[in-house]
Amino acid sequence: MTQAPRPPRPRRGVMSASYSLEEVAKHNTKDDCWLVINDSVYDVTDFMDEHPGGSAMLKMVAGKDATMHFEELHKPSILDSIASSYKIGVISEGGPEADAPSSVTAAASGTPVTADLKVYTMDEVAKHNSSGDTWLVIDGGVYDVSEFMDMHPGGAGMLKMVAGKDATMHFEELHKPDILTSIAAEYLIGTVGDQLPTEDQPAASLPAEPEPADKVYSWAEVAKHNKKADCWLVIDGGVYDVTEFMDEHPGGAGMLKMVAGKDASLHFEELHKPEILTTIGSTFRIGTVSGDEQDELEAEVANEPETEIVAPAEDEDEDENLVGYTMSEISQHNKVDDCWVVIDGKVYDVSSFMDDHPGGSKALMLYAGQDGTEEFTMLHHPDIIKMYGKPMLTGKVVDESAAAAEVEERLAAMESKLDAILGLLEKAKL
Repeated sequence: MTQAPRPPRPRRGVMSASYSLEEVAKHNTKDDCWLVINDSVYDVTDFMDEHPGGSAMLKMVAGKDATMHFEELHKPSILDSIASSYKIGVISEGGPEADAPSSVTAAASGTPVTADLKVYTMDEVAKHNSSGDTWLVIDGGVYDVSEFMDMHPGGAGMLKMVAGKDATMHFEELHKPDILTSIAAEYLIGTVGDQLPTEDQPAASLPAEPEPADKVYSWAEVAKHNKKADCWLVIDGGVYDVTEFMDEHPGGAGMLKMVAGKDASLHFEELHKPEILTTIGSTFRIGTVSGDEQDELEAEVANEPETEIVAPAEDEDEDENLVGYTMSEISQHNKVDDCWVVIDGKVYDVSSFMDDHPGGSKALMLYAGQDGTEEFTMLHHPDIIKMYGKPMLTGKVVDESAAAAEVEERLAAMESKLDAILGLLEKAKL
C-alpha cells in the first residue's frame, strides 16, 4: 500500500493563513516542525540544524506554544529579523482549547499535580546518579530525567552534574518557573519527604572538621596551567583546577579553555549565581591566588631594568589605524573557514574561534558576514570583547562613500611617494 503524498508545506511569509492549535500540534517531528510564538505560527523545519541552541530545543517544543521559552532566551527583535522568514501564519481566534488532548492536565495550566505522588527521601534520590538513571530534585519535586538527557538543550552534562542532588538553585538560575509545569511536568515522579538521620550522617553533637588551609599560588603559577589537559582558572580569588570538568561543563570546553590560566571572575559572574562556587565549584577548588594580578605585573616591571615606557595608544587612535570595510565586503566572508562578524562597528575574523566558541560554531555562522551586535550585547558582558576580541580584530565598518574616500587617500599617498622617488632618481642622474 503506497503512502499518501505529504501535503505541500505552507509558503513562508503568508501572514493571512490561520491555524488552530490542534493543527499545529500535528507538526511535531524534526522533519516537520511547527511552533507558536506570540500567537504566530512558524515552520522551523529547515532551521533545525542551524539553530544555535541545537535542534533539541526546537524538537522539545515542536507542535506547541514556545512563547515562554523564546522570551526566556531571546530579544523580541529576533522575531522581526531571523524568525520572520519562517512565519507561515497565525493562530485562529477561539482555538479548540476545549478539545485539547487529555494528556494536557492541570500541570500544563500552571498548577503542579502532587496528589498520589510517591514520597522519596534524599538518600533514595541520591542513588539515581548515573547517565542511564538520573533523578534530581527541584522545589521539592523529584524528577526522573533519564530519558531527557540527550534532549536537554544545555546538554547532558548539566543534568549529569546534578544527578541525585537538589538542582533547585541551578534550575532557577537558568529557567523560568513555568517550565516545571509545562515540559518538566511529564518527568515528575514524586516529592521529597522528611529526611531521617542515617548511620552515615555524622552526629549533630560532633564538631565539624576544620577545613584545611588553602594553598596559595601566584598569578604566574596559575598562568602555566592554560591547556585543556591542564586547566586552572581564578574566580573571586579562588584557584580552581577544572581539568576533569572540561568535558562535563554545560557551556562546553571552549568556554573554560578561553579563560585557562586567567581570571575568569567576570565570565563566571555573568553566567552564574555565586552559590555555585560553594556547591559544584568547591570540588575543584585547590587554593587561592596571592595579591592582585595587576600588582604582580607592576612588581615584575619594577624589578626589570629601567626602560622608557610608552603609553599604549588610545582606542580612538587604534580605530583610526584600522582598515575600513563596507558591509558588502564583509558579507562575502560568510563561511566556516572564512567568517567575519561585526560588533559595535568593528570587524572580527572569528574563523579560528569557531571550534572554541562556547555557544558552538552555529551561533557564529548565524551572523557570518553580518552585524551581530544586538545578539552579542544580549548574551555577553561588554568587557569580554575588549579582553578577548582584540586578536580577532580585523578592521572597522565604513560606508561606501567613506571607503571610496579612503581608497582615494591611499592612492594620493602612493602617488606622493612615487613622485618623491622619481625626484630622487632625477637628482641622481644629474
